Amino acid sequence: MQATAPTPETPRSARETLLAEQGGLAGFLQPDVNLNAPRYFVQLGFSMASLATHAIPTARLWRGEIAPCRTIAVVDNIHAIPETARIPGSERAGADGKIATASYRSYAYHEAERILSDEASTSKKSTIFEIKSLRSDLGDRVYRELDVTKLFFPDWPNMPERNEDVAKFLADRLEVITASPPRDIPPEVQPQVMEILRGVGAELIEIARRTQEIQREEIVYTHHCMRMEPKEERYKPRYDSRDYEILKRTGLPQVDEAELQTAQSLNILANQATGSSSGNEALLKLVESQQEANALLRLQLEQQGQALQILLSERQPLRPDAAPAEQPKNQPPKGK
Repeated sequence: MQATAPTPETPRSARETLLAEQGGLAGFLQPDVNLNAPRYFVQLGFSMASLATHAIPTARLWRGEIAPCRTIAVVDNIHAIPETARIPGSERAGADGKIATASYRSYAYHEAERILSDEASTSKKSTIFEIKSLRSDLGDRVYRELDVTKLFFPDWPNMPERNEDVAKFLADRLEVITASPPRDIPPEVQPQVMEILRGVGAELIEIARRTQEIQREEIVYTHHCMRMEPKEERYKPRYDSRDYEILKRTGLPQVDEAELQTAQSLNILANQATGSSSGNEALLKLVESQQEANALLRLQLEQQGQALQILLSERQPLRPDAAPAEQPKNQPPKGK
């Protein structure tokens, strides 16, 4: 009987082995994050937005300025900082001569994530956004060697007031920059730098549009609260400085002036109320009666306008062949 040669085993590739052992793509480890790499932010909705961090210089974001978020040294109680996390030589003594404080590094990555988290969780948006196209070593070099803010806003801090005008302005600037790249870019990296600048321009345009949406929603809600009755919890009697700036950015009109005056008058009456139950009931009745009077006045004006239109439509023009009106009997005829 003739023996058969053994069939060689089909080899298993390294890729198949890795995916099987690590549970597919989910098993791959994420690459290490450069915690010191700067992150870049901008806001277009307000003249200035304050930040609860010094990772951005001056802890402020001026409108239209692209600003870096960097690693900073934070001073804290020495017992709150692990010894391995202290910056060597940062220890400081207190009034009693004992070491009381020290510094530790708060990395740019953590500070940037906290800025984004704070913005996402608040109902009063500061319209702060990250410019992700600059998040690379070359992007950092572009920011340091080119004035990116002045590149897109040549007259900064002067900018168009309305968000929609900012978006149109940025679209025009992006076309100009694409057609005429900055002269300071070395030829060997010009394609990569222009790709970054086009990305920055596209992000800024989208940020201007998102800012318009965010601020429009806020001012529409403010108008809703201003039309409420003073007894309601979310009632708002008047605009504040933030509202006026949002009106300027969105281009939306203010609420009707008569409505605003009525709301302010009712708020004054509410402040003058004694707080007793009988006084509150009288105030509520006054509010209702004033609102009914305003509604009745508007209805009367509409009815008067409709009646005037009917009278004008029924009026017949004088015919050319119509006989002249008879003269009064107690007056002599003309010419005698």
